[in-house]
Amino acid sequence: MKDYYSVLGVKNDASLEEIKKAYRKLSMVFHPDKTNGDEFYTERFKDIQEAYETLTDYEKRLQYDNRRKTKESTSKQNTQNNFLPLIEIF
Repeated sequence: MKDYYSVLGVKNDASLEEIKKAYRKLSMVFHPDKTNGDEFYTERFKDIQEAYETLTDYEKRLQYDNRRKTKESTSKQNTQNNFLPLIEIF
């Protein structure tokens, strides 16, 4: 799962205005018209657009945040369960 907050370079609790400002700034740098269609910049611009569309729509952002929280808690549980103490007998 992509981290849309880091794609836009904003905090998890960023306001709509902060998200819009970050999007405008990044789109000026990565827009295909400004980068002569360079594939790297084009793909990055697609990620930026996807992040912007998700984080500026209240319902989409809520669903996205819920999926992230679920994934993080599952990941923490798996990490905790995978490391059992090692006991060596001499």
